[in-house]
Amino acid sequence: MLSSGMCKGALITREAYLALLDLRSLVETAVEKAHMAGLDTVGRTISPQPTGDPLRALRVAAETLQPSTFDAALAEARGKIETAVAWHKESGSTCGDSRQQPQAMRARA
Repeated sequence: MLSSGMCKGALITREAYLALLDLRSLVETAVEKAHMAGLDTVGRTISPQPTGDPLRALRVAAETLQPSTFDAALAEARGKIETAVAWHKESGSTCGDSRQQPQAMRARA
């Protein structure tokens, strides 16, 4: 059974992971919109009846990366990662820590 400390560490680490997923989602949205704009631009050059609006797609990408959104997500992810690192350093939960290894593994080392 996990101790309450390890449960807390797991939750802190999960929060950091989720914050990074939010950040990745913002970047992926911007990448997808920029890619769509590129495809729409090519479509406009080769098709007599273009279907996409590259400027609109680029504006959406730019809005996604506005400081109010992107910087906030980046700061949150950075803060949660730093919190998780600090927790793991304080708790001594490292893979190389012999206190955490089963006795059979310590005997081989």
